[in-house]
Amino acid sequence: MQKISFNLDWQFALAKPASVLWTEPPEADRQAVSLPHDWSIGLERAADNPSSNSGGYFPMGRGWYRKSFEAPEKWRGKKVFVEFEGVYMNAEVRLNENFLGRHPYG
Repeated sequence: MQKISFNLDWQFALAKPASVLWTEPPEADRQAVSLPHDWSIGLERAADNPSSNSGGYFPMGRGWYRKSFEAPEKWRGKKVFVEFEGVYMNAEVRLNENFLGRHPYG
């Protein structure tokens, strides 16, 4: 089995509160990131954030990640596994808009 790192060249955006789950954020709202990435750590903590003391007063919300890549021809007809380590709560994974799986816990 060959492992390939997918940690580089991701796009990230913090979803707007009223956004639809699978609606792509505008290009202007996206930033280039590499994984691992913790979007909340770079935002300002505040006593009135819903995470409260147990969440370190960090902001909460929905992060949106996207990665584009070309599958090599040698993958045709083969099983390809995608493994994510350290994904946080309520993560959903899609490939070309096809639902692959969900991880409901932190």
